[in-house]
Amino acid sequence: MYQIIISDFHFQPEWSDIITALIFGLSHFMKGFKGIINSLLFGLIMGYLFSVTGSLVVPIIIHILYDLKPIYISRIINRTSYTNDTGSQIMYKLYLQSPPGLNYDLNIVLKLPTGQILPLGSASDYGPGGLEQMQGSLSAGSTLYFLIRGQKSSDHSATALYNFSIAPY
Repeated sequence: MYQIIISDFHFQPEWSDIITALIFGLSHFMKGFKGIINSLLFGLIMGYLFSVTGSLVVPIIIHILYDLKPIYISRIINRTSYTNDTGSQIMYKLYLQSPPGLNYDLNIVLKLPTGQILPLGSASDYGPGGLEQMQGSLSAGSTLYFLIRGQKSSDHSATALYNFSIAPY
C-alpha cells in the first residue's frame, strides 16, 4: 500500500507514512475509537521503522510480537500455590469469583512429595462473573499450583478484581 501511494499518487514518503498509518488505524475500527488511535500511532511507528530500515522485516516482527502480547502476557493474571504442611491428608475447596463481565479460569496442577506432577484440570466454568469451585484431597507434603487467567485476551482488567480462596478442612 505504501509503494502504491508513493508511485501511483506521487506523494512524498512522509505523507505516504501518514496516509498508510491512517488506513491501518481505520482498518481496526472494531476496536473502537481508542483502538483506531492506538493502531494509527502503531502504524506511524511501523512506517517510520520501514523508512529507516528500508525493509518490512523489522515492522513485521514487531507487529507479530505486539499481537502475541495479549495471548502470552496479559492472559496470565496470577500464579500461586498451596502446600499441605499439616503432616496429614486434608480436604480442600477452591473458589474463584470472576468480576462482572469478565471470565477468569482456574487451572490446577498437583506436585506430590515424590516430585511427580499431575495436572488436575480446570474448575467448572460458570462464565463471566461466575463462581468457579473445585474440591479434593491433598496428601501431606503435596503442593497445589494454581494458574488464574482470562479465558480470552479481552478477559483481563487491572481494576476489576477477582476473588480467589482455598479452604482446607
